[in-house]
Amino acid sequence: MSTSTVDEDARARELLRAEQHAEELCAEIARRGLMAPGAWESEVSTAVRDLGAELFGTSRHWHKRVVHSGENTLQPYTENPPDRGASRSEVALPCPSGRHVDLAQVPRRGV
Repeated sequence: MSTSTVDEDARARELLRAEQHAEELCAEIARRGLMAPGAWESEVSTAVRDLGAELFGTSRHWHKRVVHSGENTLQPYTENPPDRGASRSEVALPCPSGRHVDLAQVPRRGV
C-alpha cells in the first residue's frame, strides 16, 4: 500500500468522524434549544463554539463561524452584517442531520 493511499484512508476516516461530530453537535444544539427565536446571532455563535469545545475539545477552526437570521441570511459569507436577534415570528431550523452546517475542525494530526 502506498503512502498516498494510507494518507487518503486516514483523511477519509477523519472526514467521516467530522461528519459524525457535526450530526452530534446539531442534535445537541436542538436539544438545548440554542437556535431559538429571540436569540442573538452572536450569542448562538458563542454557544455553539463553546458546545463544540465541551463535546469534542474543538479549539481551532478553519474559518469564522457564521450565524445569521432574518434579513442577514441573505448576506454573503464575506459580509459581517449587524448582530440581530431572531424575531419571535421566525422559525429556528437547527441543521438536520448535519447537512446544512459547515463546522470544520482543524485536524490535530495534520491529516
